[in-house]
Amino acid sequence: MTPQQESQLAQALINLQQTIQMQQERQQQTVQRVNLLYRISFIAFAALVFSMSLMVALLAFHLPGLTDAIGQMNTHFSHITNDMESMRRNMDSMRQNVAVMPGIVHDMDAIYGNMGTMSTNVSSMNGHVSQINDRMNAMAYNVSDMSRSFQVMDGSVTQMRSDVHHMSAPMRMFNSINPFW
Repeated sequence: MTPQQESQLAQALINLQQTIQMQQERQQQTVQRVNLLYRISFIAFAALVFSMSLMVALLAFHLPGLTDAIGQMNTHFSHITNDMESMRRNMDSMRQNVAVMPGIVHDMDAIYGNMGTMSTNVSSMNGHVSQINDRMNAMAYNVSDMSRSFQVMDGSVTQMRSDVHHMSAPMRMFNSINPFW
């Protein structure tokens, strides 16, 4: 071999050694980055497991309160259903009372048309007036009953609003735990 070839060979070996050394350094950097990613992933996983455990514990802690609130809501809904049934009955009664009105109007027309037989019709009219009074009294009773039903329903709806507010308390607690909500 000539001295020039030996010099080139030596230079090539030096370049090869530098390339291998650079490759080893890059490989070490890659290994360090992968180790760092493993550590970060492990920490994130541990934080996730901790937060999920905390959430399950909080849910288990508040579950009896939620169950009680749902039971109270069911009770209020049954009261509302009963009040609605009472209102339906009152409306049916009012509808029956109003259904008599065409008959009354017809009788009034007959009274005006038959002025000659007014004395007999006056006694008939007295009977109809007493029926009207009876029906008006029944209607007044039904309206009063409806008013009481609305008052009871208003109280039930107010209680239901309070129960829903109480039930949502555990979820509002999560707002302080997770800032993204």
